[in-house]
This record gives sequence, structure tokens and C-alpha cells, in this order.
Amino acid sequence: MILRTLCAFAAALTVCAGSVAVVAPAFAADGATAAADGADGTDNADGSGDGDTGDGDTGDDGDATTLADVTLRWGMNDETNSAAFYGGCNFLSAGVAADTGGSKTWDESLYTANDGNVSIQKPDANGEWTEATWASKCLTRDGANVTMGKRADGRSINTESQVVVSGGTGTVKSDGTTTVSWKGSWTVAYYGGMTYWSVTDPTLTLAADGTGALTATASGYGADMNDASKWLTLEPQEIHLADFTGGNAVDVAKALDDHGFTATPDYLGVAVNASGDHGSQAGKDAVNEAYWGAFPQSFVDFQMGTGQSAYWYTSGSARDFAKPTLPLYVQYDASYVVDAGEGSPGGGTGTGAGTGSGSGVATSGGAGAAKAGTGAGTAGTGTSADASSDSAGAGDADTADDGSTGADAGAAGVGDDVPLIADNAKTIAVGSGAVAVASALPLATGCLIRHRLGLDAAAELDRCDEGG
Repeated sequence: MILRTLCAFAAALTVCAGSVAVVAPAFAADGATAAADGADGTDNADGSGDGDTGDGDTGDDGDATTLADVTLRWGMNDETNSAAFYGGCNFLSAGVAADTGGSKTWDESLYTANDGNVSIQKPDANGEWTEATWASKCLTRDGANVTMGKRADGRSINTESQVVVSGGTGTVKSDGTTTVSWKGSWTVAYYGGMTYWSVTDPTLTLAADGTGALTATASGYGADMNDASKWLTLEPQEIHLADFTGGNAVDVAKALDDHGFTATPDYLGVAVNASGDHGSQAGKDAVNEAYWGAFPQSFVDFQMGTGQSAYWYTSGSARDFAKPTLPLYVQYDASYVVDAGEGSPGGGTGTGAGTGSGSGVATSGGAGAAKAGTGAGTAGTGTSADASSDSAGAGDADTADDGSTGADAGAAGVGDDVPLIADNAKTIAVGSGAVAVASALPLATGCLIRHRLGLDAAAELDRCDEGG
């Protein structure tokens, strides 16, 4: 079978004949960005929150404690801050990103590190939190470009960026029931911005036993599967960003005493229904059991529309180890400090080598430190994946999330639009925002290109695997 359709990435991305148009959501949210509602929109660069202590403040519920200016910090997962197979890296941006009108890598005009109550912070070489920039969004704390390699601790080399949302308000009732709400938005961009979605106005709700969830509104755009010139508005949905159950429940009494908490949301062992066009969750086996799981079902359901679904659960990709949730921090006031932690070197000296670091240590009112940055151990009351079961080292083949394998593309340098896609002996250069594939190439080659960009739905993967 000959690939008969010319594929091109230009202002919009069109996927080859019979393939699904890649979804590239962008957020208008009815044209509004989240209001600061009088907050100063800042958070301290030393990792301390801006909030009041809450001591002695009582609401209408007798001994309920009122919380003001609570700060939320979260990196979501390592994959969100790691190298991408195209576009340099995946990254976080403050606010609701503008509609690009098509699937394309971002330019600086679309990116912001500070919007109202929301900022994007990352550690610098001195282990201090600093606000991210367009130029630093794909760099490790030591200033190296992120790559597909692993750190010495087994985690993905990544930027360690966190979204920081200040100005939260809420209450802790006498039985420990906790509710905190924030006003603000952030955007999650993959493949340099070719696909992205946004989060607006998160709310944390915890029961007396510490179980609960962080919910928010997710919204965006998707492309018509049969006509890449059309854009479909995704209906805004309230989703669970993070769940806290079982061993990941929050000790609500201790959190009040400590003026904050660190907990790792559910992921390990979570099963989701992810059939449909984007590929199902891989089965649990001896290879992936250390990091097998998923983000909440409603989260994954929404990602079916964005085209990112397989990046949020174990899908059989070599990047599965980077998908588990990272520790989430809630600072009731400035006494609960989240330090940037110590660095961790890259795990190899050749392809994939680089520098990285741990994400942080939370300290609270002299109550001690909670290791929060390993990603492979315990953070607060929650447990995250032990990624160290995957050996770190140079020369490991990298695999796009659909499971196709090629040479390590690494991450393109900042502003570099020429990543390489390898097809065994053939190397196809991607440049100036466009990919031109000659019509004489065999179907398998065309499919591999789309695989490497992570753009094909399950049906197309099957067609490629069957050779047309």
C-alpha cells in the first residue's frame, strides 16, 4: 500500500489519509480568564505560602477554622514537565491560553508564567524557586535542555515546574472536614503546545477521614476527526484532577496543626475505562506494576476529547514510568514551606544524559520535613510510583506514547523547530513547523511518523500494525 496523501504540519496539522485529525484544544472559556478577585496574585519565591495562620479564626460552625490566602502547588506528573518527541517539551503555562486556531507549536506570545493568582515556578541551580520564563520552560534546574533520559533516581529528566495558585479560601470544620477554593487557571501544553487544555478554579474537598478530591473545570477545543479544518468546542466539564483515597488520604488534624500538608494523589493501582479511539489501559504485569495506574476516570474521559488521554494512564509506552502523580502541596499559611530540594544527576553519559533534581521538601511550623520530591517514594501520607525499577542509562530507545520506538529525539533546544524523527535507517527532518512526507513512502513509514508524534488513534495504529 502506498501512502497517497501528502501530510503536512503548517498552521494546522492534517494527519494522513484515513487517519484521525489530531486534537489541539485551546481555551477561550467564553473569552474570560479567571479573575484575581482582589488577590495580589503573588506567591513567595522561597516556597512559603501567603496565607493567614487561621489560628483562632472561627466561622459559623462553632470551632470551624477559617483559612485565607491558601496556596496550592503541584507539578501534576513528570511527563508534563519532560521532553517531548516534537516541539521541545511539555510544559505548564499560567492562565487560559488563547485559541491558536490549529495544532501548532507555540510562540512566546502564547506563554505566560504569571496570571492573576497563578504562577509557574521551577527550581534554579541554587535550589531556590524562581518564576519560569519562555526561555527556561524546557530547561532543568541546571540549565540543560530536558531529554528523554532518566535521572539517577529513576525519574524522568524534567524541569520540576509547579503550578502555584495563591489566594485560596476555605474552612476546616471541627470534625476535620476541609474545603478550600481557588480562583485562577493554568494550561497544560504537550508537544510544544500542539495539544493543550486548561484548568479553572480548583476546589479541594476533604471528608473528616481525609478522603476527597481536587476538582476543577476543564474546557477547550477539539478537531473534527474527519475534517481538520473544523474546530469543535469541547463542553466545559467539572473533572477530578486528583483523588485522595485509602493510603493517600490526608491527615486533616495534622494538616491543621502543621498549617498545611503534602499528599500524593491516587494513581497507583487505579483502573480506568480508556477504550474508544485512543487506546485502552495496558494490563498490569511484572514490568509495569511499580507504576501501573491512572489519573481519575473523569480526568481521562475529558482527555479523550483533547487527544492526550494516553498520557494520563499506563498505556504500554516506554514513557509510562513518568506518568504517576507527583506530590501535591497545600499551604494554609506561610509557615508551611515547600523547599525545592536537592538535585539528582542524569542517569547516563550518552543519549538521554542530562541533569535533574528532586522536587522538594515540605517543612511545617517546626514539625519536621516531608520528603516530597523523590517521585519514587513516600510523600506525606501518599505514595507515588517507584520508577527506579526501570533502569537508568544511556542509549535507551525512546518510545512515543502510542508505543512506537525510534532513536532518541531528545528535546529540541529552546526555539529549535528542527527535531529529528528516526525510522530505522531513514531520518526525516522536521523543520519550519512543517513535515513533508513523499507520496512514494510506504505506509509503514508514514504511520511511524505519526506514531512518533503521538497523533494516531487506536484504529489507525491497528491499521498501521496490519500494514494497511
